[in-house]
Amino acid sequence: MQAWGGPGATPGLHSASSAGWVSGGEAALLIRNGTCFSEIDLRTGLHAAAATISLEKTLTACSLYLPPNSQVSKLSLAELFEQLPKPFLVLGDFNAHSPAWGDTRRDGRGRMLEEFTAENDLIILNSGEQTFVHSASPSIAAECSWAAHSDLCGSDHFPMFLTFTSNLSSNVNTTSFNFKKADWNRFGDLCKLSLDDSVADIEQFTSKLLDAARSSIPFHKGTKNKTRVPWFTQECRQALRERKKAQRKYFKTPSFENFINFKKQKVKVKFVIKNSKKQSWKTYVSSLNSNTFSKTVSKKIKKIKGKNFAPSCHLKKDGQIISNLKDHADHLAETFSNNSSSENYSKNFQQTKQRAEKVHLNFSSDNNEPYNNPLFMLELKNSIIKSNESAAGPDGVYYQFLRHLPESCLHTLLKLFNNIWTTGDIPPSWREASVVPIPKPGKDPSDPSDYRPIPDLPTFRFRREKSR
Repeated sequence: MQAWGGPGATPGLHSASSAGWVSGGEAALLIRNGTCFSEIDLRTGLHAAAATISLEKTLTACSLYLPPNSQVSKLSLAELFEQLPKPFLVLGDFNAHSPAWGDTRRDGRGRMLEEFTAENDLIILNSGEQTFVHSASPSIAAECSWAAHSDLCGSDHFPMFLTFTSNLSSNVNTTSFNFKKADWNRFGDLCKLSLDDSVADIEQFTSKLLDAARSSIPFHKGTKNKTRVPWFTQECRQALRERKKAQRKYFKTPSFENFINFKKQKVKVKFVIKNSKKQSWKTYVSSLNSNTFSKTVSKKIKKIKGKNFAPSCHLKKDGQIISNLKDHADHLAETFSNNSSSENYSKNFQQTKQRAEKVHLNFSSDNNEPYNNPLFMLELKNSIIKSNESAAGPDGVYYQFLRHLPESCLHTLLKLFNNIWTTGDIPPSWREASVVPIPKPGKDPSDPSDYRPIPDLPTFRFRREKSR
């Protein structure tokens, strides 16, 4: 993750976690990689951090911390809320007590927040469960439900969950095949039955290939990109279980003895995890010697540091932030088109280009040149062997499928490739490509000119082009 300096923030903060930080004072927002956002430069004396986040709709999230002994006025809150584009969510620890959010008593700050909420047409999301207060503008409150987690997770506050009734996720469905549990024998048998000479075109071949894969290869369950750490041992897992057990026992019977036991288990978890991390590092360092390859050490260091993701910032046009994702795509496409235009060439080059294009070229051929010959089976197999285990293309085909195709199915695929080559009848899906904008290192991620367009081609088209 990376920190962008707000008031009192520490810039250049990095971690192995796959997310970006927006921080200010004693408040912070942790935003998932791939989620498009822009930090809001708040002018306030309060501990607050805010960002405009684009999911399927755009909203503003603000993290706010009000220390228990500080003086907070309605005016300071009003000045903060005026800087938040609507609709917005304000979440944090307000250190205020009121029955409005499930407390048994009301203090001065709680009374002030109740009045501020009513005067500014805000809605309190808390359902009355034990934790702290969160507020939101009415348009957002109508679309989300609030709940507290059942486990303290080692903190003094219960984590809370805001679940949107409409799907606001900005990420495309990342369901993928679990190749470690693939039944390749069944896959091969299904391919033999369906991928024969009766297959008319590459589109039909792709469809039947995917059907065979779905019937023989299970999908990943749960979070695809869940980070696994080498230090999390069975002892750590058992310590966490004991802490949860002690917490449940204390909440069920809140005696002094159960409270002390709960505190002991919290301390034990911290000790076990810290010791496990230290021991894991010692074990790894002890495995290094003069015979260890530098590449092995480099890979381990990169794994420890984690992936360095560039933040997915909002683009700007004429100095204005573009928060709508469709407008994002249109602005990027317009920029890529302008950058690729021949109008960007120098006048001398354009004149040379025009003269060269006027020269008649003789394209007559008997098509017996070596590069016009049909593709051979050896070329197809070599192309598949050299392929990397990368992600699937827009057609959903993985290279692992091709490596496990039976010989008869490869002959069918070769026939389809050669038919396309000799007839020039290009499949419709091969005429399109998904363009992925990749930010250039060290450049401004809000400037569309600082992105590199990378085409995502269908796997079969890419493999055909690489076959020769």
